[in-house]
Amino acid sequence: MDIMKNIAEFGPIRGTHVMYKSNITWSELKEDIQILKVLSLVEAVQAEEGLFYTITPAGRETLAHFAQVEQALRSKA
Repeated sequence: MDIMKNIAEFGPIRGTHVMYKSNITWSELKEDIQILKVLSLVEAVQAEEGLFYTITPAGRETLAHFAQVEQALRSKA
């Protein structure tokens, strides 16, 4: 979720920036990004400056659902 949150907040964003903001290794990022791309939650966009990641509408919807769950759990504590 942290990867998706960072892409949503700062995107379009380079992979290295996602890696640093999410505090994960490059290999973890590559694996997780691949999964998120297969699920159509994020997409890679090739620009003249390099490869950037953006969140898809399905990714935004997923983040919204997780935020609701998180809020519900906090209100129960």
